[in-house]
Amino acid sequence: TEAERSRIDTSVRRAAYAIIQGKGASWFGIGAGLARMAQVIQGDERALITCSMLTPECQGVRDVALSLPRVLGMGGVAATFDVPVEPEELPSVCPQRLEDRVAEEHRPVQDGKRSLSRFY
Repeated sequence: TEAERSRIDTSVRRAAYAIIQGKGASWFGIGAGLARMAQVIQGDERALITCSMLTPECQGVRDVALSLPRVLGMGGVAATFDVPVEPEELPSVCPQRLEDRVAEEHRPVQDGKRSLSRFY
């Protein structure tokens, strides 16, 4: 349902805040993820890991860095799995919105502040 999707979206976007509240910092989760990636590469496990890298194309946007499920091993990324997007989800990932986000992030900082609240 839409309510369930919204709840999941909010919980994923705010996961770092939960880690900070519980442990006082978010680098524990980041460190654990990086340690697992190093283990997978060192052991050439060819495990399915969600990791970010430059992706040739997504929803019509070329050369965008995305976290997607990827098979990782000693030789790097062996395969990438596309995540299906439901038609009602397209407005949140459509090319124009992604391009707008990039433009917003690269605009000059005004008054020493840049609001990221529209992304969360």
